[in-house]
Amino acid sequence: MNKKIDFKRSIITTLSALLLIVCIILISFSFVPKGETSAVPKFNYKLEPNHIVIPKIELNQLVYEGSSAAILNKGPGYYDQNTDKPGIGNCVIFGHSAVTAEHGAPFAKVTDKNLLVGDGIILTDKDNKSYTYQINEIKIIASNDFSVVRPTDKPTVTLITCIPPDFPRDTRFVVRGLLK
Repeated sequence: MNKKIDFKRSIITTLSALLLIVCIILISFSFVPKGETSAVPKFNYKLEPNHIVIPKIELNQLVYEGSSAAILNKGPGYYDQNTDKPGIGNCVIFGHSAVTAEHGAPFAKVTDKNLLVGDGIILTDKDNKSYTYQINEIKIIASNDFSVVRPTDKPTVTLITCIPPDFPRDTRFVVRGLLK
């Protein structure tokens, strides 16, 4: 009788040890260091003057001076009613998110499906000095809501884009980040 009990204990101990080893192996293969992803290759980019870089969505675009239709048809542009540039106040940048016959869509991936609070945005100034911001707010606003372009106490970047065609035309998508 004791031999049966000892044999059962031995099998249970062996199976428990094997289960523990399997769990350790599975955990070690699924571990990804903070800030890295195993499924997405790292986006290599070169910082150039007057650019916006969002590594997570592989965006690296020249930012033009102004926000007129002609400027935004070329690419993203600094809000022309705002003199703040990277590292100072509220640096507001407009960009299209939908392609038309007149323009491309540099902000096509600037969406709440692709960006999260905590993701990074890098801006460079005309001297190629870089400023890294951390996204702290993502929201949809009415197209006549100008509160997001007002001056801020802390250095902030505000990205504003139209919303894809299946959304109401009178709304805008906003991503804001604070200077790190």
